Amino acid sequence: MKKRSWFWLMIIVFVVGFIAGVFYWTYLKTKRIANSALKAGQNAQTYLTPTPTNSAISQTTLTFPSADADGKDLADISRYPDSIRSNYDESDDRITLEYFAKTAPDKIIEYYQNLITQNGWSLTAKDEGSLNFSTNRAEVMIDIIDEDKTPATQYQILYTPNFLNEVE
Repeated sequence: MKKRSWFWLMIIVFVVGFIAGVFYWTYLKTKRIANSALKAGQNAQTYLTPTPTNSAISQTTLTFPSADADGKDLADISRYPDSIRSNYDESDDRITLEYFAKTAPDKIIEYYQNLITQNGWSLTAKDEGSLNFSTNRAEVMIDIIDEDKTPATQYQILYTPNFLNEVE
């Protein structure tokens, strides 16, 4: 074969290889991004607790639980008086508790704001229906889920220990 033919053959092989490499690299990047998005969605799903919407409440009658669901209360954060635990979920890095109380949401917020600040926690954020507290050992979020169509107020407590401070 002539020298010139070898030269063009090598150029063609190089160009085809380069294009194939670009397509393969694009495929790997797309696959990695898709897997990351899937994993992020799964992680987000584990931290979100589904709650009834107003339309779901108007279609069904939400009843006040008669007894506590399985689980345990937090040692340093008591529940609102006369509330009933409706859910308990403990994962590696968070404890989620849900309760129902026959009282107004603002009374629950006031109760926890007074209780937690008396016990050495510091308020880090306050929104309508939500409180965030922290200490060097944990972070707590209390979130009110107001049930307008029922006499009950549902609230949840998210307790996240600060594992980094335990190492010191």
